[in-house]
Amino acid sequence: MISGLVDKRAGYSEAHVIMALLLLNEMPHGRFLLMKKLHLNEASSRTLLLKMESKGYSKPSPYGHVLTKKGIGFVKKIRKHIIGPISIGKTPLTLWKNNIAYVVRNGAKKVETGIEQRDIAVQLGASGMTTLVYKGRLFIPNVKRKVPEAVEKLFKLKENDAVLICSADSEEKASVASLYAAYKIAFK
Repeated sequence: MISGLVDKRAGYSEAHVIMALLLLNEMPHGRFLLMKKLHLNEASSRTLLLKMESKGYSKPSPYGHVLTKKGIGFVKKIRKHIIGPISIGKTPLTLWKNNIAYVVRNGAKKVETGIEQRDIAVQLGASGMTTLVYKGRLFIPNVKRKVPEAVEKLFKLKENDAVLICSADSEEKASVASLYAAYKIAFK
């Protein structure tokens, strides 16, 4: 979906591209604001913006980069399948106080054990990830352990939804990692 936007030499990943597009959908961003929100250096955020512009996803404006029709179309596809970010506090299922969750509509069908999602999150600098599936009730895949009702009430779930809760030392890092794991489920 976003081929050609990743430049590994620049120090950012597909996860950063997806988050950047979602951030630009909310409001214009310049390289310094993007750098702060994505935990990138200045050169990486500048290269990311230039790549998105060259591929037609964004364009410069007097207030920072904004999405083009192509960028808006990409964000609509994402939002059709992924809900979030949802900031949640420490729960019995999380590791840190910074926890961000995303819900993937019909994602439960594509989750095996949750280890795949955890590995994605850890590669992006997160401390860990809890993957949950909703099939009549919310539970950890292959464990069938029921999740506390307080956690289940945080989300408006439909049958076969997946919930990804990422823990990290910052909410920004947790959000990027959780979003990318959700993206990998939604567009598997």
